[in-house]
Parts: sequence; structure tokens; C-alpha cells
Amino acid sequence: MTISDLPKLQTFKAELADNNIELVLDELIIFLEVSGPYHLDEAIQHSGRFENLKKSERLGTITFENANIELNQIRNGILAFITQLEKTIRKKQNKPVFAPQPVMKNSPARSDSNENKETPGDNEAMRLNDEGLRYLDAQDLTRALEFLNQAIEADPNYGIAYSNRGLVKADLGDFEGAAEDYDRAIMLTPDLARAWNNRSVLKLDILNDLRGAFEDINKAISLDREDATSFINRGNAYLQLEEYEKAIQDFSEAIDLSPGWHEPYLNRGISYQALADYETSIGDFNKAILSQPNAALPYHHRGLSYYYLKNYPEAIADFGKALDIAPTTPWGYSLRGLSYFFMGDYESSLVDHKRAIEVDPQEALNYTNCGSSRNLLGLYDEAKEDYLKAIELDPSSPTNYLGLATSYNGVGRYVKGIEAANTAIQIKPDYYTTLQLRGIMYYNLEQYHNSIRDLEKVMNSPEADQD
Repeated sequence: MTISDLPKLQTFKAELADNNIELVLDELIIFLEVSGPYHLDEAIQHSGRFENLKKSERLGTITFENANIELNQIRNGILAFITQLEKTIRKKQNKPVFAPQPVMKNSPARSDSNENKETPGDNEAMRLNDEGLRYLDAQDLTRALEFLNQAIEADPNYGIAYSNRGLVKADLGDFEGAAEDYDRAIMLTPDLARAWNNRSVLKLDILNDLRGAFEDINKAISLDREDATSFINRGNAYLQLEEYEKAIQDFSEAIDLSPGWHEPYLNRGISYQALADYETSIGDFNKAILSQPNAALPYHHRGLSYYYLKNYPEAIADFGKALDIAPTTPWGYSLRGLSYFFMGDYESSLVDHKRAIEVDPQEALNYTNCGSSRNLLGLYDEAKEDYLKAIELDPSSPTNYLGLATSYNGVGRYVKGIEAANTAIQIKPDYYTTLQLRGIMYYNLEQYHNSIRDLEKVMNSPEADQD
């Protein structure tokens, strides 16, 4: 499932808006069978509101055990699932970094490499390979591919050239071609550690083959324990498994082997960040910045650690530096906007969240954050539009309905506000902030019995006991 599938998912949303539920179910089943690997069971688990749907063993039929299920409940659950698919596709495409974004590292192999035990039948192949790498270093991928093609034509059994051509194809988005070249390189030169390493990157970062990636990385390390890239990539695999201590060990090994590289410091910092050891993570991000002062991600992640430590001025400075270097750094504007928000600077927060929408107009959270800033600025009508858009993109978030209820409450539209609050509470029954707001709106409508009921729940909540 790729970015090209997004228009089809938008079509499903439009059909749901017209209440064509059965049609969407039929089309969605076919779509998922072709695109995979998703099951409608995941829709049921995701929405949390499909308890009465009988699930088939595989994709196929859906029947209803209880005819009293409200159709809008079913529609919203399917809509939530489609929204989750969209998020997954965009995440795979853009790699947003509220979650960590460690850096992978490939290993080009030159013809004079110590691990090169093959002797090309034509020295011309070696020359063409190294010329291709020169263009690869310059990011001229077209010329690099031309020279590596020529190297393989000069010697079809030259494994290093296949490994390097795989790198170029991966950078060009030809992942199938890259995999074929790595396979060929390993078949021709099974002791070429860098080919194993590069194939592991493809499996880990693109093909989502975690087991295969581990097998390849471990093989690369067994062949060459002096190559820091393999330790970096195995550390990234451990990061995906949330085995942070093991990840830290591998990144530390990479640092010992290549202390001048910024990638292992960055990734080890991300591991410490995942363990909530923010102070230690900042030390690693500092070293990554010293090694590579023009890379955006070390600033971004250091800003994230400052953000978690509630040191918002430092966070704002780092997010700003990351955005100066890479203006489309994922989540950069959102995180800086949230930092301004928690400092009480709602005007600056709103500016950043509006820019976040420009960067990614399909991310619901950007509209949620805009709405929060506008509510606190008293711009309730504009905030309402933000929340309606957020709900369109992500109807499963109770926060969006709470924000919408707040906007309606701000302009005295209590009935509409209660409707929005009802939906938030339906999604999250113990949402005490929403219960409190609904109790206030009932009070304003002089529905005192309902008001007392909600406010008593809030006063008797675990959160109230903590206060």
C-alpha cells in the first residue's frame, strides 16, 4: 500500500459521507485483498465500536449480530479505519518524528576495499565502479547508474558493482531492482559484508522484513566487525523492537569504531530519549551536532528532549534551527507551535500550526492544534472549522470533539456543544474534562439534573482524588 492509494481512500470517505455503507464495505474488501496486508479485523480493533460485528476468518463477508446497531456508529468505525490506513501510508512515506527517526547508513564498496577478494576479469570494471561511486558521492544518481551499468557490462560477475548499483537503485526508488542487485552481489561475492549490510537496510527501512534484516545484519557483522554501519543498522532494528538497551550497545560500538560520525550519536540519543533519559540524550545530540552541524535531525531531536523536559525556550530554538536547515522537517512546526502554546504564547503557536498545515494538510493533528490555539485566543468560529476538518480526517479522536464542544460553548451554542461532547464521551467514557464541560453547558441550559450528574462524576473521579 503506497501513497498512490490515498485518492482511492478519499473516494471511500466521500461514499461514506453519502451513507453508501454497504457499497464501501464491498469495495473496501476488494481493495484490501489487492493491496494488503490489512484485514477488516483491524478496523474492528481500531475503532473500538464494532463489538457487535461478527468477523469472518478472512476478508470476505461481514454480518450483523444485532440489528439495532446504529448505522452512523458503523460508518464512523469504518471511517476511523480508513483514516488509520491513510496515516500508515503517510508515515511510511514521510516518516514523521513525534516518534524517533533514526538514521540508516549504507555502505558503498570501492574496488580497492580490504574486503574485496574478487579480481575482476577486466580492470576497466574496477575503474567504472569507482567512477560510479564518485557520482554517487556527488548525489548524481543518473550518472552513477550509467557507470555502474557499464562496470557490470565489463564484468558481469563483479559483485561489488552489483552491490553499489543496488544502492543507487534504492535511492532512485527502484526497491525491487535494488533487492535483485543485492541478491546478485551476495551470490557472486558471499563474503562482501557491505552487500549484506545494504540489503539489511532495504529490508528494515522499506520492505518491513525485520527478521530478514536481522539475519543480514548479523551476517555482515560476522564478516566485518570493523564496519560501524552494520552496528548502526542493527541498533535501528533493536529500536524498532523497542529493545533500547541493546540498541544503545550497538550504537556505542559504532561510536567506538567511527567516533567522527554523527549517526550513531543521534541514534543513541534517540534510544536514551525513548527510555525517558532526556539529559543523557541531549549529551549525545550535542555530539551529533558537533560532528555534523548542518544536519537537521540532531537539532530536532535535541529540541524534542528539551520539550519533554518542559524547557520550552531551548526547544523552540532547536526546532527553529532544524527548520532553518530543512523547512519540511516532519512535525517541526507542530512541536515548536506546541512549545509556544505551553508558554502561553498562543499567537506564535497559531502561526506555527498554520504552517504545519501547509506542510501536511492531511494530518488531522495540525488542525487540532490550530483549533486549540484559536479557542484560547477567543477565535471560536475559526476554531470550530479547524476541529470539523480534524474530525473529517480523524473521526476516532475524542480530543477533536472536545475541542469542537469548547468552540460551541465559547459562542453560547450549548446544544451543539453537548452533541460534540456526547460523541467524545462515547469514544472515551472516562473523559473527565469533557464531562466537566458538558456539565457546565447543561447548567447554562438550566438542565440542572444532567449538570449535577456530570459534575459529580468529575468530582468522584480518580483525577479529582489526585488533586
